[in-house]
Formats: sequence, C-alpha cells, structure tokens
Amino acid sequence: MGFRFFPGLFAFLGMFFALYVLNFRILNITITATHLILKFGIISWKTSLDNIRECRLDDSPPLIKYGGAGVHFAFVKGMYRAFFNFLEYPRVLVVFFKKQGPVQGLVFTTHQPDRVMEILQSRITNP
Repeated sequence: MGFRFFPGLFAFLGMFFALYVLNFRILNITITATHLILKFGIISWKTSLDNIRECRLDDSPPLIKYGGAGVHFAFVKGMYRAFFNFLEYPRVLVVFFKKQGPVQGLVFTTHQPDRVMEILQSRITNP
C-alpha cells in the first residue's frame, strides 16, 4: 500500500505525546553538598550551590504560573527563568549570582517547599 502521510503523522504524534507523558511524570530534586540537581525524565539541570544567591517562593504571575507543566522558559519581572514544574504544587525560585546561559533564575515545584528552601538556605549560607 505504501506510506500514507496522515497515518504516519498521527503515529508520530501519538508516539511523541506518549513519550512526553512518560518523560514528565516525576521531578527528582537532589541537593548535595555542592550542587542542586533537577531531573525531569531525560532533561536535567545542575547548578553549583556557590552560584545560588537566594531561594524563595516563586512570584510569577498567574498566566506564567499556570501556563503549563513540564520544562519551559519565560521572562518574569525582567528575569529569564527556567521552569521545571507541575501545576498542582508550590514553586521554589532559585536566583543565580551568574547566569547559566541566558537563565538567571530556576523555578521548580515540590511537595515540601519550606523544607527544600530550609536545606538550600543552610547549604548556601554555611557551605
């Protein structure tokens, strides 16, 4: 019968979205003595604790905050931020001393934002 364009397109889109859903199921947050590491499926972010200026609850406007789950990037209040998030959990904002590429801040969701911020604060003030 040969290759048909639309069935091939729909098969590709189906596989793409299935992999997307499987990839963005779990956000792993690891805080070591020297680094903050986020893993969202095959996508990861690693930053040195020496480069973290501050951490606080995210102050993004609702359109950005509820604009989608997964990994995305946006300018918020003059700062280019990377977002690793789900929609239903609180967000923590980590601001860098030095940009990582164009990114000045990293936002991620967690079940325990107070605990994560407490650990990060203790590591960045008392290395």
